[in-house]
Amino acid sequence: MKLFKNYLALVLVLSMSMAGSGLSFAASAWSEITKGNALESAGNIAEAVPHWELAVEYSLEATDEGACTNAALMAKKLGKYYDELGNYPLAVKYYELENDFWVKVGNDWGTADLTRANEIRSYIRYYAQNANRAAGYALEKFEPEKGVYLGIYAENDREIGQKIAKTKDVYGKEHAIYMYYQDFNQWMNDYSGYGQSAMDSINAKHVEEIGGALQVAMNAMSGLETVEKNDWLIKWAKEAARYDMPIFLRFCGEMNGDWVPWHGDPALYIEKFRLVHDVMQEYAPNVAMVWCPNDVPVELNGQTIGDYYPGDAYVDWVGVNFYVDYYDSGLTDGPSNYLQNPMTHLEYIYDNYADKKPIMICETGVAHHSIPNDESVTQWGAANLEKLYAMLPVLYPRVKAITYLSLNQANENYMVGNRWSNYALSENDVMQETYKRLIQSDNYLSEVVDNARVSLAPFSRVDSDSLFNQDKLVLDVKVPDFKVSRVSVFSDNGYSKSMTEMPYEIEGEALDGNLLSIQVFDSAGKLVINELIKK
Repeated sequence: MKLFKNYLALVLVLSMSMAGSGLSFAASAWSEITKGNALESAGNIAEAVPHWELAVEYSLEATDEGACTNAALMAKKLGKYYDELGNYPLAVKYYELENDFWVKVGNDWGTADLTRANEIRSYIRYYAQNANRAAGYALEKFEPEKGVYLGIYAENDREIGQKIAKTKDVYGKEHAIYMYYQDFNQWMNDYSGYGQSAMDSINAKHVEEIGGALQVAMNAMSGLETVEKNDWLIKWAKEAARYDMPIFLRFCGEMNGDWVPWHGDPALYIEKFRLVHDVMQEYAPNVAMVWCPNDVPVELNGQTIGDYYPGDAYVDWVGVNFYVDYYDSGLTDGPSNYLQNPMTHLEYIYDNYADKKPIMICETGVAHHSIPNDESVTQWGAANLEKLYAMLPVLYPRVKAITYLSLNQANENYMVGNRWSNYALSENDVMQETYKRLIQSDNYLSEVVDNARVSLAPFSRVDSDSLFNQDKLVLDVKVPDFKVSRVSVFSDNGYSKSMTEMPYEIEGEALDGNLLSIQVFDSAGKLVINELIKK
């Protein structure tokens, strides 16, 4: 930092000197750009870099369109140069500056490079549990004070299928929520074998028998116009009320995407969601209404996710669907195609709704096989599965439910057109064992309760000034790699610990000293972060 300040001071001195001699900041920047570009044309990019850096520094206070445009272009070149060199801190710096300059111009041309900056950024963030800290909000229907309901969709899981009672044997823990799909106005065979049922009573009865809860994805495949307060909907609600279990009704999810027939008319969607809510409120008090967009797109054809929100009075839980796919992560056009962070899929929904509603991950899956190029990505998949389940209760404490979709899209029973990934846990030993290990955490709940207390304290982020006052710390670690191979912790009081699995935790005895050293190594064993903290 001192060197940077001295460098900046030198730039300012030079700039003021030039200004005093009649040479403006803009002219100084243009002079450096010209020199740098000439060197680039001659193939001397390394020699061009200092000139581009000076041009960017000269332009930091620029506001006119021309100067900001030139500075953005130079910052982009610098970001790419340092990115390819593997100097990620400087790459992040210049990608961010590029975006700042484009924002001044009034456009979003720096968004892609800003995304890349977030992918290659390194940091350690510290979280602690405080048993005396209240959640700070009123609990909604079936929301636990703390903890995450464990859910699964396993109809196409070859080890489970319709026999959901086998879930504990296959994955080592009872799940709280079991999901299935159903179309609006679809009549089903009754569990008893006689007559017709509005609900899928066979699945519902199996879930009730093992003490679970249902998540029902109710879709209007024939369009929203078919959704009415008719005999079928009323019968569905009355049947739901007879079950001794909570039911989470996800009505027409992913409405923000143009791949569903109920997309495109937010006002009509809200009308029909409220209609279904009112019927459930009248006939089925054990049903909680879940509003569930996909995490993308946030905006499409002038409509935002928020345009489809039915209102606080009609929504019990806010959901989100997302999948962690190898084909769309990191740099998709090069060898570094592995840097997706699954946690970023939650940011928009969490930032906009978690202060008023519990959040449910209604569907998610992590790829361990990329179908289009027939490529196994097991290690990448296991690392991202670990990031998601190990850090979810820490980083997003009001995410109170997660349902894993254990499905191979190459399965002949999968009728949707997109065949990108295999998410089926039981079809990959590494993924299955990783999942089994992660869900053993007490943070993951096997039973849905009605606002009952559970003995888990919330996590909150703490700064370096208060680290030594905590009983235990959990580290949120990020490096420009798909996996951290090791985190080592040393204290001047003799404490030492080496960790290879998440979550990375530091016990209180390490915090009794006056000096804490934390080292983070990437998947190749290279030291990426070496942080020293003094009390």
